Amino acid sequence: MSGPIVSFHANVLGTQELAAKFKQLEEAVQEQYLVTATQSGGQVILNAAQDNILTQGLVRTRNLSRSMHMEVTDQSAQSATVEVGTDLEYAAIHEFGGVIQAKNGKYLAHVGQWRSRQPDQAKRSESTQDGRWDPRIGGSGRERSSNI
Repeated sequence: MSGPIVSFHANVLGTQELAAKFKQLEEAVQEQYLVTATQSGGQVILNAAQDNILTQGLVRTRNLSRSMHMEVTDQSAQSATVEVGTDLEYAAIHEFGGVIQAKNGKYLAHVGQWRSRQPDQAKRSESTQDGRWDPRIGGSGRERSSNI
């Protein structure tokens, strides 16, 4: 027993527009996943930089550690860029090293107190005639700790 056979033909309008919307949705989701993954990697780098600041003894005010930040600077369905860093001008000398030179004189000025790594070793009496510490004279002298 067979019933009547019904046949029909349908013409769907807007399939190209629908396919384009699905493509846009796919790219948007892909972009968001890519940004999220890149931010996760950036967070690992940010945490390591903050830990490094602490382990290197660069902590006095915590300004350097608190100034570290992460920012998404570029994103698309194919790539994402995250920058990790700080805008403090003295951070580069800690990261890359270098020489700090006096601008208006022979020596750098120091505001505040000199701190010794071991308080019992801070001896100001063992210095040269011009007041600078000389390690050849003996003692520990003024051990300078720049915990910035």
